[in-house]
Amino acid sequence: MVIGGGIAGLWSAALLARRGYQVLLIDRGPLGGGQTVASQGILHGGIKYTLGGAATAAAKAIADMPGRWHAAMTSASSADLDLSAVRSLSPAQYLWTTGSLFSRVTARVAATAIRTAVRRVEPAQACEGLHRATGIDIHRVDEPVIEPRSLIAALCDIIVQAGGVISQGEPRVKTELNLRTVELNDATVSFSTVVLAAGNGNQQLLDQIAPAQPTPAMQRRPLHMVMVRSTTGAPLPALYGHCIAALSDKPRLTITTQTDASERTAWYVGGNIAETGVDRSPADQIAAARREVAVCLPWLDLTAAQWATLRIDRAEGCTPGGEGQRPDQPVMIPVHSLESSALAVWPTKLVFAPLVGDRVVEWVTKNCVPASGNAGAGGLDALRGRWPLPPIAALPWDREETQWT
Repeated sequence: MVIGGGIAGLWSAALLARRGYQVLLIDRGPLGGGQTVASQGILHGGIKYTLGGAATAAAKAIADMPGRWHAAMTSASSADLDLSAVRSLSPAQYLWTTGSLFSRVTARVAATAIRTAVRRVEPAQACEGLHRATGIDIHRVDEPVIEPRSLIAALCDIIVQAGGVISQGEPRVKTELNLRTVELNDATVSFSTVVLAAGNGNQQLLDQIAPAQPTPAMQRRPLHMVMVRSTTGAPLPALYGHCIAALSDKPRLTITTQTDASERTAWYVGGNIAETGVDRSPADQIAAARREVAVCLPWLDLTAAQWATLRIDRAEGCTPGGEGQRPDQPVMIPVHSLESSALAVWPTKLVFAPLVGDRVVEWVTKNCVPASGNAGAGGLDALRGRWPLPPIAALPWDREETQWT
């Protein structure tokens, strides 16, 4: 059983189902409704983590991930999953500076600190939003940007085609004397192993499954993201990448571009503005973002644009001695007791999904009954087709509760 329909749960469930395990994936809401749909979709190769001038542990850990994604998205023979249906928004992202000497030095140091292909380009060779830039340095980084909802849909297809079952509901887990069951909607299902991939909900699940055991410490690091959308007659130019701050290890702005349900272009803005803005009101955060955009993109006129914000928590597992700091890798902590065998998973970053999947499969192989093949197994046969496939969560700018200026 996999609880959580975000990137960690979906990727893990897809791998397990393809290896013949009977897999039931449960989410209490729309799939990807936590951090996955709220991500910017950047498949980082480490460049973001070298802006301080050195290749950090996070940069080294993440370096191989874009290659794994590329193999999956091109249906390469080496890929564990076929993600050719995932929509690519941009094959690369761009680093650009504000024109200061310090910012230019930072960009050049970052470009030489990792293995990701990085090269200096002219504005006309960059994404549309940088075409009119003057007096700055621009570096192209071969780190693609993907559309998160298409990723969720592709992983769902793999799970279902491999015989897995996906359901929406509030699971009530019981673990008594090695009898492990979950009450879900109108059914009671037995399971041998559970993977907890519910993000913010992991701590509550751990308390439910193994209340007498010490549970992994979970931390939340908040963000206050900004959204900008065009009006009908003034589309925003496509922009993907980071504006580099002077000698800082964090970008001033990180911007990706999509379209909303009405086909209007929308920017999703993170970076340092999202981290420093957690204590600001939405109005103050929008005002701060307007000022930053005016400095980082002075050649663009956004007077006709609308603005909104989104608060999102990054749920992560704590590493020893690292409370409050971003983990360098996914955090995965087994919880063993007489009554339960569970693995709590926090992926840390979207791009780490292949590594999460590898480790989940390795752990389940050691702690679960042997894979018996979904096609002829009886455990989930009665549930297939019983419940409708859960919906995929709306993108932040398409949510009814989003308040635009």
